[in-house]
Amino acid sequence: MENKTEEKRTICAVDSVLFMRGGLKKPVFKAPLGVAVTISDYEDFKITYDQTLQKLFEQYSLNREKYVYSASNIMSLFSNLAESDQFFEDFLKEIVPSIRHLDIFYSYFPKNQQSSISIYVEGPTPVERLTPIKFIERKLLNAYPHYCVWKYVDAHPEFKDVPVFVDHFQSEVTLAWLTIQNLHNIFVFLKGDECNCAISTADVMLKVINNRLYRKRKGLYPDDLKEILPELNNKITSHFLGPKYLNYLKPRFPKQIKVDEKIKHPIIYLIREPNSSAVSRKAVEYSPLWNCIQNFAFQLDGCAKFFDPATDFRRIREGDIMTYLGPEGQRAALLYSKMGYKIKVVPPEKILSEYVYKTKK
Repeated sequence: MENKTEEKRTICAVDSVLFMRGGLKKPVFKAPLGVAVTISDYEDFKITYDQTLQKLFEQYSLNREKYVYSASNIMSLFSNLAESDQFFEDFLKEIVPSIRHLDIFYSYFPKNQQSSISIYVEGPTPVERLTPIKFIERKLLNAYPHYCVWKYVDAHPEFKDVPVFVDHFQSEVTLAWLTIQNLHNIFVFLKGDECNCAISTADVMLKVINNRLYRKRKGLYPDDLKEILPELNNKITSHFLGPKYLNYLKPRFPKQIKVDEKIKHPIIYLIREPNSSAVSRKAVEYSPLWNCIQNFAFQLDGCAKFFDPATDFRRIREGDIMTYLGPEGQRAALLYSKMGYKIKVVPPEKILSEYVYKTKK
């Protein structure tokens, strides 16, 4: 019988954060900071990620309840900030051999080069002018992952067919988006840093970069970024998406990108009870049920969200899953099934019993 070896699958994961320096109450410098982490063997990486987290959770005497943790998830487990920072350092040390390339993206607009930025310069909408900091806050921050994807694809033709996993973003239509919108290898994950191990790694990478720049009093410059990441020095490409790229960054008109077309399915929808003021959304997000839902999403290579009856019915695709918190939610899920939406209704008790995190021996 012929032995078939599984083909290695290269993927890229993209995430972004706000980089700030200055006072906590009034930062003097703000810039979006993003990364694209290219991984050569995704299936092998998932094993490495799981083993690394398990090793570190045991080392730090932490109780692990999920397969995938965001940087903020991990920070919430520690009362000591220095300990969580060391956890991230230990994580990176274990993960570095799996990283094929790291792209770092950042944007700011020096006052002496750009006093204002004009947006909506096309179409009937009146042109709006923003200061650089307002442009960053209002237009770039929530949209930044798609700029990272655009530049990554532009800079790496050798990776043009690589699946790109992106944490969810929102943006108005930009030239950057129009350049990549027809690519079929872009997959957006809702809360991706909590259900996809590659996006989680990108999220932790951003935390490490931010911490090291702060400790070494460095800034967002190519040489500084290489200096603080010596273990990846020959694998780093930095991209300053500044004034030179404004034509790609500025919204062309105030119309939202159709991100839904790129969202990774299956999606697990959790329906809350309509009159559940005693159970806050935050309480649900910290519950064992939500942890198990995220574990379920990870195993399906999908994502999860709270169901929004006003809009999510348009998002449902065959193979999506609904679960619920109570009788009204159960009734709604069954009604969607009866209406012909091709969903599977899974009781929360089943998810709690079957998708609790289990240590692999």
